[in-house]
Amino acid sequence: ASGINNTFRQVGIATGIAALGAIFENQVHGKVTTALAGLPNASGIAHAFSNGQQAQAIAAAPAGLRVHLAEVARASFVSGFHEILIVGAIVALCGAVLAAVLIRPQDFVASGRPPQPAAETGS
Repeated sequence: ASGINNTFRQVGIATGIAALGAIFENQVHGKVTTALAGLPNASGIAHAFSNGQQAQAIAAAPAGLRVHLAEVARASFVSGFHEILIVGAIVALCGAVLAAVLIRPQDFVASGRPPQPAAETGS
């Protein structure tokens, strides 16, 4: 049981990081693409931002565009982070509800003194 628990924990961590990372990347890419619509190389900038290369993309941009790109980077990061927090909260809530529903009442252990064995009567 302990081995199964550890395996599911490790798989859950890896899957959760991958899923939340994909959601975050998609959200950042979408927000940047929308905010920079009409600019040349908007797709390349969105790709750089979603891969964590905001500083390099901002430094390579023309001086007049850097402040706008920094604001877009901040807004897209906050939006992506907000999205994964909501998804994480929903998953945690579903897990809590399932745990409450699926645990059998006889699996609960009462606290206090352990039960005493029944007294034997002699015949």
